[in-house]
Amino acid sequence: MRGDLILDILQTLADSARATGDVLEVILTSPYGTSRRGFEYRLSQLEHARAKKSLVRDRHRAADQKFYTMLYYLKKQGFVREESKSRNKLLRITQSGKKKLLGLLAKGKKRLPSAQNYKAMPSPNWVMVVFDIPEKVKQKRAWLRSVLRELGFRLVQKSVWLGKVKLPADFLADIHRLGLAEHIEIFEITKSGSLSHLV
Repeated sequence: MRGDLILDILQTLADSARATGDVLEVILTSPYGTSRRGFEYRLSQLEHARAKKSLVRDRHRAADQKFYTMLYYLKKQGFVREESKSRNKLLRITQSGKKKLLGLLAKGKKRLPSAQNYKAMPSPNWVMVVFDIPEKVKQKRAWLRSVLRELGFRLVQKSVWLGKVKLPADFLADIHRLGLAEHIEIFEITKSGSLSHLV
């Protein structure tokens, strides 16, 4: 019995270099009669759990480092200041920081939403979207095309899209927010007419 345990330990160590503490922990916590494979399995489980904890710890450390680097930058730029109040350190936004915040918020309002943000709903009628968006806002034009494609519309002709899809209310609101409403026409087709070949 004792020889079997010694054999298992030596074989486990011979197969791969293991931390002595890990091997000892597995041996001491394993039930009597555990096979070599059992030791290997328990050891790999222990190492996996330790690696997972280490990864989480590293991610937290990286997030902390990123936070303190950003905080240092904000202080250096004069956007925040640190104050001491009864043994506590408080961070306060400065006037310069408030101006920066307003600028960032305004910029965020102009940011293009993801094409996957909108949920397509089927429509019994065909919907046609026609647009003529100026070249100076071509990134908005590219965004509109990607949203229409994502919603299930098909390109019929340059800047003419067709689909049996109800346009989501949040998509229409974003069109207005981005200042595109004056460049887009939306039609609902109740009779097929010359478009019957598409049905």
